[in-house]
Amino acid sequence: MRGAVVTVPAGLDGAERRVGPLGGLPITEVTTDVIQAWVTWMEQRRRPVRGQLVPFASKTIINIHGGVIAPTLAYATRSGLLEVNPSAWVRLPSQQGRTVTLDNVPTGHEIPEWIACAYAVDQLAGDMVTLAFGTGLRFGEITALRPCDVDTTRRLLTVAQVIKEEENPTRHLVIAAYGKSDMALRTIRIPAPWLPTTTAFCEICRLLTGMGPQ
Repeated sequence: MRGAVVTVPAGLDGAERRVGPLGGLPITEVTTDVIQAWVTWMEQRRRPVRGQLVPFASKTIINIHGGVIAPTLAYATRSGLLEVNPSAWVRLPSQQGRTVTLDNVPTGHEIPEWIACAYAVDQLAGDMVTLAFGTGLRFGEITALRPCDVDTTRRLLTVAQVIKEEENPTRHLVIAAYGKSDMALRTIRIPAPWLPTTTAFCEICRLLTGMGPQ
């Protein structure tokens, strides 16, 4: 956002305005129209992904607005620098969610079959699938687990980091201390039947990487 130069649509005077870079704009000049223009600017931008230029996802724009812009302006409002938070009335892009129907979700007798298929591949695959069914963790959360994230005494599992793919042409996998939402980093209780599998999985990962419990 710092280097963005946006076009604010014509107002009562009938003229468009070019505003920016936004990083150097006085806080008192950040209006709802300016932030709305930033949303439009983001929707029109393209980023390289696997050799192609693709638009930013609606979720990315929403996350930047909700995680950076709106809290910053809320602080400015509480501090008396602004009378009202101009981000409150911004129209954000809609997210096109995918409907998940029951036939896409393993249930009942299908769950043991999935787990058996995974163990037919190898022990690590079986433990990962078992852990996913038992805890609801995402793939990137499971693969980032460490032995120190599991409290066997209290049967607690802490998601403290995730494995993510970098949003650049290299697409390298990196360890990130944030997740898909504010609630992604969390502590959950491990169902008793899944505790041995969880502990075994973390130990296998430690042996494969040659790393310590941290």
